[in-house]
Amino acid sequence: MNASTFQERKVVQMELLQCLQQMDYAAFEQVMKRLLYKSGYITVQFIGRNHKRGRTPKGGLDLTARSITDLSSVLTIAQIKQYRRVVSRRFVDELRGAMLRLGAEQGLLVTLSKFSKVAHAAAIESSVAPIKLIEGAEILDLLFAYRIGVCEENDKWRLDSVYLDRIQEKAIGTSGQVTRQNQSTKSKPSQNRTIKHLDEPNTPNPTSKNSNEGGGMTWSTHVMAGICSLWVFELIPSAQMEHVAIYAGAAAVGALLPDLDAPRSKIGQWSVGGIKPFFLPSQAINRSVGHRSISHSLLALVFIAGVGLVLSSFVGWQVSLALWLGYASHLLTDSSTRSGIPLLYPRPRRFHLLPKPLRIVTGSLAEEVIFVAFAMLVLILLLSNISTLSA
Repeated sequence: MNASTFQERKVVQMELLQCLQQMDYAAFEQVMKRLLYKSGYITVQFIGRNHKRGRTPKGGLDLTARSITDLSSVLTIAQIKQYRRVVSRRFVDELRGAMLRLGAEQGLLVTLSKFSKVAHAAAIESSVAPIKLIEGAEILDLLFAYRIGVCEENDKWRLDSVYLDRIQEKAIGTSGQVTRQNQSTKSKPSQNRTIKHLDEPNTPNPTSKNSNEGGGMTWSTHVMAGICSLWVFELIPSAQMEHVAIYAGAAAVGALLPDLDAPRSKIGQWSVGGIKPFFLPSQAINRSVGHRSISHSLLALVFIAGVGLVLSSFVGWQVSLALWLGYASHLLTDSSTRSGIPLLYPRPRRFHLLPKPLRIVTGSLAEEVIFVAFAMLVLILLLSNISTLSA
């Protein structure tokens, strides 16, 4: 490999690494599953973990993979981490515990980042449950070796955009299916679920995020952003804020509505007298289109505007506008995250409002700061209008 070819490959490697870091964890998981199959594993199965720490937006999912030869069948347990930070020894110990419980002969701990020195030492300290650590650089080499996510044409490397877009598109529209699978797993933790190769026919594409996470903002941040959007009323001379509490309620509902396609979301689980009025509609929508698809697009925004026009004859245009503003605020805040939104649905490409370095991670310190900022703006808005009304 000459110097120019080597440099071109390094550039494509960095592009692929950035793509893997920013894609939905569900899509990243599919890339890793394909790598396991290409490496010679026959089956890949979820282990029925039912505790909260078992799954996170960026990893923590146990998988079993089995390799079979003419002389033996070897069970391997793998954990996949889509992390950027250094992975500590704790995860090595957790994986070894899972291996001992299930009688696995090998362990794989995979991360896009690096492992600490202590983690490397812990991985080889036991001959009973040996664990192989695979870091970002080795993952990239393997992906290039098996032509996963990359293509080589005339000694030139490039990203396999068709494949990467396809798995990302599948990840967008199948979250609801996985939520139902997760619920089934929790009720029967002893049953493993076989995950076929992504390219096999009639294979559902599982994800590892629950429908409430989805890579977007938390529901409380959405509510604050929705109410904060009522500042737009200050720009409308004819707007009257005598019913600011009602407008705030409409904006809050609008801010939660995009997640109606997720039964486990706040609005899907909202209960009135023990009855969940939105749960069945949420399930129906989820089965039809999945989570964070059409409901997070311009089509949904136009639809809500039409609904608002109809409702304005009954509740007034201010309430309808507040509902629409809340809905729009949800799309704006989710587009500020690393996952982005399918703004031009049914096109699968994600829209991002912010440049890569500024995109927000769900539940991070950045989101907490944003929540506080929104809350302060909401407080100022409410106090100013309450004082105006009392005067």
